[in-house]
Amino acid sequence: MKNGKVVYHCKRTSLPNAEVETFAKPERYVLRPRYLTIQPNTGNVYDSTFGEFKDYTEKGCATPYEFWETKIAEGDRFYLDLLPEGFDTSTEPDEGWGFDANYVVNKIAKQNVAIYFALKSIVESFNE
Repeated sequence: MKNGKVVYHCKRTSLPNAEVETFAKPERYVLRPRYLTIQPNTGNVYDSTFGEFKDYTEKGCATPYEFWETKIAEGDRFYLDLLPEGFDTSTEPDEGWGFDANYVVNKIAKQNVAIYFALKSIVESFNE
């Protein structure tokens, strides 16, 4: 994704095995090098780190480690590329935060100075 693009991240607040997942209010982040980057999935390094990438569509890198260590976890959701019609972070939707996000954090690899993560697409498009 292009540097300077805005993405929204919803931290999962429910337990991993909960029947109904709940998420915190979306946090807004601007993509930039040495902070947060998200790219299409390509390359052997990520294949060997996370395994086969049949379902993953994006990969991310978050630095510095100390800042992002507690912010990104498996099961969190992201709004990338398209925001649903009427998206607003000031009032919680009836369905709850993150229900209409289009990506989920599926794998995490914590390194020495950065956190690498794989994103899996949840939906194809909001305008189908």
